[in-house]
Order: sequence, then structure tokens, then C-alpha cells
Amino acid sequence: MSKKPPYKLIYETDIDPAWIDGNGHVSDRNYTIVFSDAECMFLEELGAGETYRTELGGHIYTAENHLVFLHEIQVDEKMYVGVGLVDFSDKALHLAFELRNKVGTLCAHHETLLLNVRKNAHQIPKVSPFTAEITKKLIGFEAEFGRISNSPYCGKAIGIRRA
Repeated sequence: MSKKPPYKLIYETDIDPAWIDGNGHVSDRNYTIVFSDAECMFLEELGAGETYRTELGGHIYTAENHLVFLHEIQVDEKMYVGVGLVDFSDKALHLAFELRNKVGTLCAHHETLLLNVRKNAHQIPKVSPFTAEITKKLIGFEAEFGRISNSPYCGKAIGIRRA
């Protein structure tokens, strides 16, 4: 049996006209909000959402983000966000997200490194292992979708190219 494409569709949304900036396309801040919403939906699927925080004292902290803008999105379009697994350990999760428009054009790529943290009232947050349930779901996701291993957008450093 072959694996599915490495990105799982996790979120879709219509463009709110208020998201359009003075250049006539979706502003950068709204890409960030859309990717954050998609990330929250994926974490909820993993069991690392609201219940994880309130009942188990578990939290997911963002350690690093990288967003690449590739194609403008206009007001009459719809956004589709897929999530892919780059890597994970017992305490960290490296994800990649693709944002596509209604015709499938890759418009933006978002990469994030997340840390699992335990924190109860009046305690200093401490990076700690994921629960067995979350680890099992990550292993299942990897078995179904594989890992992102050849994206030209993952692992890139930001910088100015010099000739």
C-alpha cells in the first residue's frame, strides 16, 4: 500500500476582505494567523489542545517559525492549508505547512519547531516528553503520510544573497 501525499489538508478558509492590504492582496500578518489556526487544529487532533492544557498541564510552545511567501492571494480566493511532519522526538515536533489557493498554486510555506512543555500553576515551564497518546498519534501520522524530506523550503536560513 502506498503512502498518501506528505501533506494532510487540515484547514481551509475564505478570504476575509479585511485581510487585504494596500497592495491588493492578503497581508503577511493574516498568513500568520491562518497558519496558527491550522497548527492549532493539528495539535487538537493530536490531543495537545485545550484539554491537554487544562487537565494535564501540558503546553505546546513555539521555539521557531519560518514563513516563505511564494504567490499572492486575492480576495476572491480560498486558502487551503496542509500539514506535514518533518521530524519529531520525545519532546519536540518539527512541522511544515503548505498554503494553496483554489487552483492548487503553492502560495506560502510555513515551518515551525514546537516544544512540549509541562507547566502547572506557579511552576517554571519545563520541556518534557509528550504523552504516550500523542506519541502514538505522531507515529500513526508518520506511517500514513511519511515525513517531509525534500522540501526546498524546509531548513533554510534567512539571509540576503550576495553575488
